[in-house]
Amino acid sequence: MTKIELLYENEEGNGVKKKYFDALKKVKKQLMGFYDLDKKRRLQLVDKINKDIFNDIQINQYENIITFSSEIDTYIRKTAYLAIGKNI
Repeated sequence: MTKIELLYENEEGNGVKKKYFDALKKVKKQLMGFYDLDKKRRLQLVDKINKDIFNDIQINQYENIITFSSEIDTYIRKTAYLAIGKNI
């Protein structure tokens, strides 16, 4: 059982929406661990995170910000937080 499934199982009775956990599962499937990627792909991922967060801020939307900030991988979250700081 994944960490996300355990969280959902533990929180289900507390009114946590399944949609949120389904979104986390989707993101986890799309993104490998940051340092599991080679350097070129890490740079591409950082660029994607920066662009997606910049676009969210420009159109006053928060979907990508929440998605990357909720990522299980610490380095992806850190990259998201730094992107927010650069774009505010």
